[in-house]
Amino acid sequence: MKKFDVICLGDINLDILYYVDTLPSLGSESTASKMVISSGGAAANVATALARLGFKVGFVGTLGKDIVGKFLYDELIKENIDLSSIIWKDEFSGIMSIAVTGDGERTIMGFRGANKLLSPKDVKKDYVISSKIVFISGYALLEEPQRSAALEVISLARRSNVKIFIDICEPLANYGASKLSKIIGKISCTFLNLKEFKILFRDSKSDIETFLEKYSEIIVVKMGKKGAEAITSRFKVKVPTFNVKVIDTTGAGDAFDAGFIAGFLKRLSFREALILASALAAWKCQGHGARYLPRLYELKKFLRAYGYESLAETL
Repeated sequence: MKKFDVICLGDINLDILYYVDTLPSLGSESTASKMVISSGGAAANVATALARLGFKVGFVGTLGKDIVGKFLYDELIKENIDLSSIIWKDEFSGIMSIAVTGDGERTIMGFRGANKLLSPKDVKKDYVISSKIVFISGYALLEEPQRSAALEVISLARRSNVKIFIDICEPLANYGASKLSKIIGKISCTFLNLKEFKILFRDSKSDIETFLEKYSEIIVVKMGKKGAEAITSRFKVKVPTFNVKVIDTTGAGDAFDAGFIAGFLKRLSFREALILASALAAWKCQGHGARYLPRLYELKKFLRAYGYESLAETL
């Protein structure tokens, strides 16, 4: 029997969020009306969201031997995430500076630090294959040696029939569908936002069809206010977004990924999994920072409030 429901690989960061009316122009200055310091990092956010929903979650990644790394480690431990595969490096931990404007949109500039130092020798085979799913953040595939470590995890998972879910960041999307496919190989699910989807496939229907046939069983497109869509070689499913007051979109895509993975683990239909994913993303947008995430009972209450009583009962 598998030890974990999901193992996440990717970055763990400290987020420093500044809430501003507008972004300053180049060479100019501005002050923030509010500041929030929060744990972040896409893979760590996904891990936290899943752990709060009651899933058994492990993590593969690196932290710096500094006070920030200690803080980030302790925050994940509080969430009951297994950190036995965390590696400590002689480097600063990742720190992101995030400007959030009045419409909730975020602009990020940061230093990935120790995150990119994960190497293939840091990967424990038995740890990876003890999970039902591995989730990999796209940023883990950008720089060496983390890139080779992530590819090693993908290879181990594929050989052991562990499902592979990858969120494609914009720099990866710029590779184009053909090049990216050759790097990653066959996986279970690809997450993209609408901009990344258009960059990756360049409006080529044949590229999408080839990608689904040879490389990814599912493509999930996060379209913000336009909703979300799951595409397979056989059908498409689209759902609308939830109407909430948006405070901060930081980490909304990560919350969405976690919701879809949760639906997959619960063996929900694609439509139900998309609704669950959209609900998690909407919940997150109502609060500050990437870790504004619900516990299971809170998510159920949220779903019931929007008329999804039967879905809430399946969780």
